[in-house]
Amino acid sequence: MKKTIFSLISIVGLTLGLNSCKNVPQNAFTEADKEAIKSTATEAVKLLNETKDIKAYVNTYYAENAIVLIPNTEPVKGREAIITANQSFGDSKLDFIINDVNGKGDLAYVYGKYNLELLPSGVKDNGKYIEIWRKQSDGKWQVMYDIWNSSVPIQSDTTKIEK
Repeated sequence: MKKTIFSLISIVGLTLGLNSCKNVPQNAFTEADKEAIKSTATEAVKLLNETKDIKAYVNTYYAENAIVLIPNTEPVKGREAIITANQSFGDSKLDFIINDVNGKGDLAYVYGKYNLELLPSGVKDNGKYIEIWRKQSDGKWQVMYDIWNSSVPIQSDTTKIEK
């Protein structure tokens, strides 16, 4: 009887001990990852809005080989091309709202909405975006793919073409 109780206690103790040693799975996406992404996005947009340093914004936000899918253009590939594309917009003010962040391992997606004002003209745009982020070898999260589109209706010529 004593042997049976001792064996049972040993098995339960061993099971509890092994279960308590489990690590977070390697492909886990943690709250710390979510916060790192949100923090990087906030820091980058702050750089853009406050310092107008497009290069610093792009280097903070985008991975070296990122691809940006800007409406009505071909894909923009790599940081240097992304810097040039952003410079073509001129001075602007960007605000965003992150609606969802999730991922697995070293990949994550972000869904959000944005508000953009071109300065000094005051032209405004708003819309939505999807980004795919990757954790870089240095542990930082950066955007690999970025696509956005406007929610503002397209202004079109209402003149009818007659046959």
